[in-house]
Formats: sequence, structure tokens, C-alpha cells
Amino acid sequence: MNNCHFATMRVGEAILRKRIPETSLADFRQTIVDGSSDNRRVAALFGDAPKDSEPVVLYAVLSDSRHALLNVGKTTLEFDRFPSLTPDCPQIHLFEREMAWLNDAGVNRADGHFVNLLAFDSIIVADARPTPSSP
Repeated sequence: MNNCHFATMRVGEAILRKRIPETSLADFRQTIVDGSSDNRRVAALFGDAPKDSEPVVLYAVLSDSRHALLNVGKTTLEFDRFPSLTPDCPQIHLFEREMAWLNDAGVNRADGHFVNLLAFDSIIVADARPTPSSP
């Protein structure tokens, strides 16, 4: 992957969390978008808030099945929202829907990501846009 801001590792290889490169949100986003357009698959996108008072850290893992490689990177969210990646990388769609649990960590949802109404362990994420009425 050209201009990769993520660590490259072989499938089955371990990496210490502190060795995962941290990038700005813009570079994190661009690396994911570039990777998906370079035939890499988004294998994981998840968040971690080590303590309630600490900001959420987003992690992404891209897989390159042609070369049996993984690219892994992270970014720390500065705010309680982040711009949705789905418009630029549709494979992120279901990961962003699953990240509703981040409400507990202080992240409301991905801005601009369409979520009708989901409930996860009493966490409700709603989009302000109206849903089409059924006939």
C-alpha cells in the first residue's frame, strides 16, 4: 500500500498495542479509503476507551489476501463524534452500525452515517432524518 500510515504484518503475527502506529483522523481515514480502493478489505474497525475519562481510540485492520498481509493502525478521537467513512468506503457501513456501543465511551455515532433506530443494551442511536413511510 503506497503511503501507508499503518503497520504491515503477516497473518497470524502479533503486535503490541503500543507499536501500532497512531495517525491523525484525516490520515487514518485516507489510509482506509486508499487501501479499500487498492483491493484491500476492511477486516476490522473498532474502538477502545481504556478508562472512562480517556478519549476513544479507533483501530482499523485492512487485509491483503493476495499477499497474506494485514495493515493495522489507530487514531485517537478528539471529540465525541467522527465523520462517517461509509460514503467513501462502503465496506465500513456495518462496522459503523455496530459501533453504537461507543455511546458508553462518549462517542455518539459517526456523523453522517444513516442509522434508522437501533437499540444495543439499552443504547439507542437515532438519525434525525425522517424515514420513508410505508404504503
